[in-house]
Amino acid sequence: MNIISHKKYLVIYLCMFMMVSCASSIDEVAEQIIRIDNNSFESPSSIHTKGIIKDIRLVSLSQDSVAIGNIDNIIINDSLIYILDSTQKQCVYIYNLSGRYLRTISRQGRGNAEYVRLSDIFIDKDNKTLNLLSRNDRRLLVFDSEGKVLLRTISLPKMFTSVQPIKNGYLAYMGNYSEDSENPYNFWILDGNFKIKSHFGKIKPEIESRENKEVHVFSSYKSKVNIISEMDYNVYEIESAKETNQIKYQYDLGKLNLPENINREILNNPKDYFNLQNNYVCNLYRFQQTNNHCLAITLYQGQKRMLVWEKHKSNGNVGALDTYCGKYLCGFGEIKGMNENYIIAIEDASTLYDIWLGHNKYNDFEKKYPKQVDNLRKTFPIIKPNDNPYLILYQLK
Repeated sequence: MNIISHKKYLVIYLCMFMMVSCASSIDEVAEQIIRIDNNSFESPSSIHTKGIIKDIRLVSLSQDSVAIGNIDNIIINDSLIYILDSTQKQCVYIYNLSGRYLRTISRQGRGNAEYVRLSDIFIDKDNKTLNLLSRNDRRLLVFDSEGKVLLRTISLPKMFTSVQPIKNGYLAYMGNYSEDSENPYNFWILDGNFKIKSHFGKIKPEIESRENKEVHVFSSYKSKVNIISEMDYNVYEIESAKETNQIKYQYDLGKLNLPENINREILNNPKDYFNLQNNYVCNLYRFQQTNNHCLAITLYQGQKRMLVWEKHKSNGNVGALDTYCGKYLCGFGEIKGMNENYIIAIEDASTLYDIWLGHNKYNDFEKKYPKQVDNLRKTFPIIKPNDNPYLILYQLK
């Protein structure tokens, strides 16, 4: 065998070794690889055929006392709905599950019991409190769970954009702002007194100081918290401030995975960034575990999609968030919250008004969907096109 042949086989051997090494390293890093069929991105089937939705409930948010501004996030806890407006009116609206308005928390200002700019809210179930996070002044306003009484204010060690309770402490997110060049980490583990214990998740240089607020990094499943971050396909898991985090899941999207040569210049160039979003799946925007599924919201070629992974079958594909026409007729809505029991979406009152009316200039809803239109009218004796948005609660199996 000549030298050229030796070199040829050596190259082949090295390539095979690298392929095996890469594959094994992926399996070693994550507890479970979630592979999503690429073809299902091009022709996704309806989310309503995936067997994840058990029932649907429409909730009219009363407009007798307040007109809701922007809706950035929604949390449901026990019998209460908490609606966060962090971009327009800087407040939290609280309703019951029937849609009856209860109160608004609005404390923007620079006083001891106020916040400069509201960035997030969370429920601390152990302490039974509603917590309002103000990033700019590193402050947490702690209310009773009904939002009636301000119990205390807490100073935070960093300018966190999100906080989530875990056993024996808290988990906090920096939103890609390092503050400290010596410790450029996104996630910080705090003890029960909000003192820093440790950190993980180094901030990517290409997205340092730029946060995509549509990426909701924390979700809870049973006693554990799952964590996602921008331009990352890993799903971390942590249960207690006394433990280290681990990569629970890693998404493998094949040819739709982001290329490795992403830099700040590409992200800052509108044309390059558009091409990136059009040809790849850039982010997981929300992630939620249930007993049977892992659900993730993504954007592909301008359309929001849901990645559905069946835990027991190890099968993953893409669901289109299309029109629901079971009990009612309504668009899927814009997803504003997820937990292990519900997908929480909102729909404009004007859209439901047309269906309630039975027609618009393009469609005869009453002729095509008589039962669904009748159910809508029975549930809501009147719908006004200028009402607050309606909630659509998809109960998960």
